[in-house]
Amino acid sequence: MLVVDDEPLVRVGLASMLEQWHCQVMSAANVDQVRRLIGHMQESNSKPSMWC
Repeated sequence: MLVVDDEPLVRVGLASMLEQWHCQVMSAANVDQVRRLIGHMQESNSKPSMWC
């Protein structure tokens, strides 16, 4: 799951809840951070899990 929100407490809270549901979570504060995350995933050739 990708959590994107500019409010840190919202990101942390939602990520924590999703992790309790056994989801793999990444979070970002803005579009630039999302692009960096995607770039790192592409460089490492990793694929996100589709299921929680």
